[in-house]
Amino acid sequence: MRLGSSEWVVVDGFVAAERALREAGGAVPPAGLSPAGADQALSCLIAIEKLAAGLRVVMAGQAAQTGSWRIRGARSTEEDLAKRTGTSVGKAKDTLKTSKRLKKQPKVEAALRDGTLSDTQAAAVSDAAHADPKAEGRLVDKAGETDLRGLNDECRKVKAAADPDPETTNRRIHNERFFRHGHDVDGALTGSFRITPQAGADVLAAFGPFREA
Repeated sequence: MRLGSSEWVVVDGFVAAERALREAGGAVPPAGLSPAGADQALSCLIAIEKLAAGLRVVMAGQAAQTGSWRIRGARSTEEDLAKRTGTSVGKAKDTLKTSKRLKKQPKVEAALRDGTLSDTQAAAVSDAAHADPKAEGRLVDKAGETDLRGLNDECRKVKAAADPDPETTNRRIHNERFFRHGHDVDGALTGSFRITPQAGADVLAAFGPFREA
């Protein structure tokens, strides 16, 4: 695909920013910076990281349309993004979902572009705003007032309130269900899941004897 002249200006800007960051990193002396210098550099890096992650979300959906993920040998856009960013497929799915919703969520997009929202915050806010568009601005503001746990709690409340009845909530939870497992570096089994309360009762009943043992 060919890029227009205005697009080249944007891409060249990102290339220059990447080069400048690499040069700055290479200039850090082997012994590191002074505590004061490291603290100031860390503040800049946090801001840069949030800006870069936000812009990655903004562009991920359009970038996936090129089909270049096939050339890189991936089985899906989610797998490709996960490999390129060094994250999980689940995280990549959240990124692409959020990216596709941004056309109808201008406040979330603006907050991503200026680094107000992290990509993780944006995924939670976008998901809840998809259920209740009127809550978008309030949730963006909430992200700046609380930690991630508090934001997730508020987003869950918004989604629950947007459901007209408990059965609808139950269906939504069922549709969003997941069960993930793996092994850590020690070989221990790890995992997480999200299922309906009814299914959860069955799981806890099955786990009961193992927990007591």
